[in-house]
Amino acid sequence: MLKRGLILLIISYSCCVGHVVLSQNSITYSTTASNCSDSTSALISIYVKGGQAPYQYVLDNGTFTANNNSGVFYGLGSGNYDVSVTDALGSVVSSNGIIILPGTFLSVSPSDTSVCPNNNLQISVSGGNGNYNWSAIPVDPTLTLALNDSIAVSPVLNTIYTVATNDLNTNLLYNGTFEDGNIGFYSGYTSLFPSNTIGIQAAYGITVNASFWDSIFSPCVDHTYGNGIGKMMVINGAVSGSNPFWKQTIAVEKNKNYTFSYFAQSLTTSNPAQISVSLNGIATGIDTLSTSTCIWEEYSYSWFSGNDSSITIVLTDLETSAIGNDFALDDLSFSTLKSCSITSTVQITTNNANLGLSYPANACVGGNNIDPVLNPNFPANGTFNVTPAGLNVDPITGNIVLGNATPGTYQIIYTKILCNQNVQDTALITVRARPNLIQLTGGDYYCAGQEFNPLALLVSGSPSWDVYYSFNGIPQSVLGVSSLPISIGNSIGTYVLDSIQDLYCSNIMVGSQTISVLDGPQIPQFLGDTSLCENESTNSIQVSNFNPSGTVNWYSDAALSNYLFSDDEFFPSSDTSAVFYVTQEVNGCEGPYAVLSVSIVPCGFVIPTAFTPNNDFQNDRWEIVGLDTKYPTNSVRIFNRWGELLFESLEGKYSNNEWDGTYKGETLPVGSYYYIIELAKDKSSEPINGTVSIIRLK
Repeated sequence: MLKRGLILLIISYSCCVGHVVLSQNSITYSTTASNCSDSTSALISIYVKGGQAPYQYVLDNGTFTANNNSGVFYGLGSGNYDVSVTDALGSVVSSNGIIILPGTFLSVSPSDTSVCPNNNLQISVSGGNGNYNWSAIPVDPTLTLALNDSIAVSPVLNTIYTVATNDLNTNLLYNGTFEDGNIGFYSGYTSLFPSNTIGIQAAYGITVNASFWDSIFSPCVDHTYGNGIGKMMVINGAVSGSNPFWKQTIAVEKNKNYTFSYFAQSLTTSNPAQISVSLNGIATGIDTLSTSTCIWEEYSYSWFSGNDSSITIVLTDLETSAIGNDFALDDLSFSTLKSCSITSTVQITTNNANLGLSYPANACVGGNNIDPVLNPNFPANGTFNVTPAGLNVDPITGNIVLGNATPGTYQIIYTKILCNQNVQDTALITVRARPNLIQLTGGDYYCAGQEFNPLALLVSGSPSWDVYYSFNGIPQSVLGVSSLPISIGNSIGTYVLDSIQDLYCSNIMVGSQTISVLDGPQIPQFLGDTSLCENESTNSIQVSNFNPSGTVNWYSDAALSNYLFSDDEFFPSSDTSAVFYVTQEVNGCEGPYAVLSVSIVPCGFVIPTAFTPNNDFQNDRWEIVGLDTKYPTNSVRIFNRWGELLFESLEGKYSNNEWDGTYKGETLPVGSYYYIIELAKDKSSEPINGTVSIIRLK
């Protein structure tokens, strides 16, 4: 039967104020105040050693009684509490008169107020722990005694003063240094004091030297003092890694960042401990200790409380080897920067000419309405006016209507009575006209072979400009142009101007200007014979692709300087060979010339001036009737305009291999080609030369 007194009652409070340690053999406890934002956020956690589980815990403060079997009581306010614990055999142990102190709150006087510039203002604070720190936004050079409970300032600008009291880096864990001995935490291991003489596993002790507790351990000392006097927790690891060797629950504030840290060292070299850290049931990390002994190493974890009002920290050794697996623990800490603060806003008005009024830099006629840009403490309820006329400004809000604005520079005047004075602030704003198309320069059509002036825009506005347009339906742009005119292209197609953006404003101009660039006249092609019989009547030579809206010009030279006549039909002389240079002119645009060679030859054979190699079995070859018969040693050669040889017949065999309008098996394009016919191998007859056209009728 369990005897009374075998239950060791340890009552722990998350501590941010301090620890209270009574006389030996009495209950040791710590207290914490409520946090700054919640007056009922304290917690009591009770740990029991001895007796027989399960335990029943009862908490009583005179106004209510709470009981549970966990030993953790949440949501407690300030006051006096009594605690009692009953084990499974009915043994009871109790503690009375445990005090939870009120939370830390600040009171600032005066609250928000207004003062005139350069007037002294006294601000005082009370409450908290007496450690105050004042700050100001913007910085106030008159704030010189920032650590006092009362400050005197003379602000000249609207200023927010903030005072805070802080408990810096307060360790919320109870007995994290083990200097109070074997209290304040729970352990699933066996507590042995003063030593572990037979090497029991899953056991721990609180000692000043590891070898004092177990002779096989290295003579390592604590971390707190490191002088062989301070205490630490030494542990002989367990073969089962399920029970925690250290556990504690403490109260926390919601939505705060905390840091948990501890120091550990190996006491033997083999199978170092693997310490698992769990924070509120979540496995946070595993720390494998060094194989070297007596070397303290710190391990640290961050934790955010969220909606949690408490945290349970559990340390477990995952190493299950019975050999080695021995280590020490010291200086456990769970802390944050605890701050309780209150903000007092002092509204300051000034009598200078700068209240912080301004407007956006860019304002464009027809743009969206704009509001003034005001500093956070701009004094309201004044009046807006504008000079000169031409701009619509709302007298109450300062909103500017730009739809019907007149371009120009305006002065906006804000007037308000402050500190019995008529105070004004001014802002300048320039309203600019949108950029616009003034003139389109460049041709409306393109003459092939002639120099073409690029399409260009003359526009209004301020450099630089961005022009957006489409070319044959594909979006294009010309960006960052600083001089006029703005060239947008010289390719054949259709241009549609979309918008113009200058340095300040933009103007949408979709469909405002469509520019068509037309192709130039084609090179003339001819129908009719260009080799004529001597002294015989001839047929006319016609231009086959004549544009009815244009004219056909005939010249005697390649420079097109010696004009002969204009006609789409030509009746050549029957007794004189000649070379003509023929062009088409459409809408004042004269295209490239074609060379027409008219040859006068002895009759007996006919040299066609054109043929149509389109595989319709009609005129598909250049047939020179009678050539082989009259001149049995003839040869025929065909050249392109660049002098490249395309075809050559064997001596006197042209009729066997007439030219079909191809070169190396590839179809040649429509056009004129040059020929040379050697009538006799011995040069007894003059060669005949001229042009033959390939025509493919649609």
